[in-house]
Amino acid sequence: MQLALRLTTSLLKRPWLVYLLAGAVVAALVFSRAYEWNRVIKATDRALQPKTSLPLTKAGDQRFFLDSDAYYWITYARQMVETGQWRVRYTYADNVPYGREVHWSQSVSWMLVAFGYARHLLTGEPMQEAIEGASIWVNPFLFVLFAIGFSWLISRRMGVAAGAFFMLTFVTLPDIHWEFHAFHLGHHGLHVAFSLGTVLCLVLGGLGWVTGREADAPDDGFDRKLKFFRPLQLLDRVKAGRFFAAAGIFTGLGLWIGATVQFFSIGSLAAGVVLLAFFMPSRLTSREAEYVPELWRTWGTWASVVGLAFYLVEYFPSHTAMRLEVNNPVYIIDVFCLGELMAQLTRWRLGRSRAGFFGGLKIVVLAAGAALVPLLVAFGPAQWHNLRDVSMARLHETIVEFYAYQKSNAQFNSGDQFSSWFFNHYGILPFFLAGALALLVSRRTKLQAWTASWISLWLCVFSLFLTLWQIRWAGLHAVLSVWLMIMVGHIAWGNVLSLPAARRPAGFVILLSALVLGQGVCFAVKDFLRLTELRNGRVIVAQYVDAAMKKYLALGLRAESQGKPMRVICDPEIAPFLYYFGGIPTVTSYYWENAQGLHDATAFFSDTGDAVARRIAKERRLTHVIVPANGRLQNIFSLIETGTMNANASPPTLAMRLSSNPAGLPPWIKLDVGLTRIGRQEFNLTTAGGIFSLVGQVTVFRLESSLATGDLAPTQN
Repeated sequence: MQLALRLTTSLLKRPWLVYLLAGAVVAALVFSRAYEWNRVIKATDRALQPKTSLPLTKAGDQRFFLDSDAYYWITYARQMVETGQWRVRYTYADNVPYGREVHWSQSVSWMLVAFGYARHLLTGEPMQEAIEGASIWVNPFLFVLFAIGFSWLISRRMGVAAGAFFMLTFVTLPDIHWEFHAFHLGHHGLHVAFSLGTVLCLVLGGLGWVTGREADAPDDGFDRKLKFFRPLQLLDRVKAGRFFAAAGIFTGLGLWIGATVQFFSIGSLAAGVVLLAFFMPSRLTSREAEYVPELWRTWGTWASVVGLAFYLVEYFPSHTAMRLEVNNPVYIIDVFCLGELMAQLTRWRLGRSRAGFFGGLKIVVLAAGAALVPLLVAFGPAQWHNLRDVSMARLHETIVEFYAYQKSNAQFNSGDQFSSWFFNHYGILPFFLAGALALLVSRRTKLQAWTASWISLWLCVFSLFLTLWQIRWAGLHAVLSVWLMIMVGHIAWGNVLSLPAARRPAGFVILLSALVLGQGVCFAVKDFLRLTELRNGRVIVAQYVDAAMKKYLALGLRAESQGKPMRVICDPEIAPFLYYFGGIPTVTSYYWENAQGLHDATAFFSDTGDAVARRIAKERRLTHVIVPANGRLQNIFSLIETGTMNANASPPTLAMRLSSNPAGLPPWIKLDVGLTRIGRQEFNLTTAGGIFSLVGQVTVFRLESSLATGDLAPTQN
């Protein structure tokens, strides 16, 4: 007991030690969880074994992933190594045989090459294998980096207690973990992190307010030792400018990673700040606080400069066509105008702007510039944004991350109640929404705390509505919920400390702190218990087994084809597996760059005769059609073609005949018995409850050689 007391006393005297211990716990948690997930994926692979000894190419340690994007990221990284090119702007993985452009940022591919090279040096593996082996550590590394980095920023301005609570909650919340999941490789975590970085820097920088006191500078957290608690004070103009510049850098990086996603964050932030300035007449300025509109110009300028720099890195000089789905000069102009517009509007609100025609005209021009992107997306040329394409928009309705909350919850959570879903994903964090409202109506809340509470609450609520609209925003809502918790808890603790010692509700504070920490522990323990059950076969997830079966399908098709190139038309869901594991290019994929492939596949499968399908097969020199047995093929292409999933169209489409009536197929489409044997192979699935038999449900049809497919060049894996 005395030893524990001495250790606690020692920690209380050394805030920096608490920070280091929290960082060590976070790093250990994140990396051990990634390690366990790797064991789960390998265990699933071992548990599923073909019953018959079909010819398979060596699978080695090839992993399946929990998201299709990972296969393309690794493919692009390998392409960089093979070709020596540091930018991948074209791929032949789909839209066979023409290929398509690639407009993803190179960020993840560059990290994969770097991590792969490090693994290559350590293990001696060939780079192709090393890239995949190292890929599962990219997201955990970023997770720890951002958790510790943001926590350090918070600790400097608000104290180690706030930083430690942030760090521990950040890495344990399920929706944030998914964005940085070891087997969910991609730019999702970067989207969330750069949006959060922008918000943190702007809020900690004062949101435009600076201290009005020239002398006797407040304790702002700079050039001082770490403390457990530090009141959030306004900065002087120079230091606030640095925070706004940092926010601009985060915004510019966000534009580089994904301009469309980042623009929602930018728009919601700008709206919240303008509303803040307009609806605070009695708090806008005071003797101790001054508003500096020009700080928003600093933010907009830095965001534009960084965004433009990475646009040039990505595209200059050969790929500068207008694409509104990704970062381009239109977004740069838009963000610059938005920063200047916020400066002008807040200056006008302060009465510092000249009235008259030219002043109003300037605001109108800036507003038009800030609205440039949404206007061009809505009314510009259709080829500038592929979601203007009706077929592409309908395809996105079938992608999980674009599901509305209600559809996602019904499919993956058995239709749990909204409150249950909220509690399982966010714990007690939603209660801090009420805490923020209480602070906003309290007269004791000071200016800096009031503005920080307002914008944090606004962004949290806005992101909640985005999540209900599309589940892809759940990670953003989660990080903003964590930040709202930190902000509300920090301000409330400051209010508690201002009370006489006898009146401080110490018991309630301890209880709330214990609940937050306990929530993190519960989420972490729940994760590891589930991982143990998955690894030991006590819990079977159909998604993982399905991914492993698709891997075996691709490997089997590659081996059975005996080196003869295949060009396949199929459901886009199976396309990444075919190319990654089998080197088999397809027509379709889920990506907006592949509109041509989507249109031809839709026309092929929607053909009620065979003339259109035959023409497409000839033009593309296709060799096979792959058909799943679950009816998905006719459903998805009926949705894309007509807007509804009509599985009983009359006359029947080619997709319907392929799925349920092979006798009605045209004579140039023949059942490929050998490849169908691969698609319908039997497996033994070993679980804790015994061994179960599974059978593949895929049929493969061959397009007859009379189509004059010609000699096909080998495809590159």
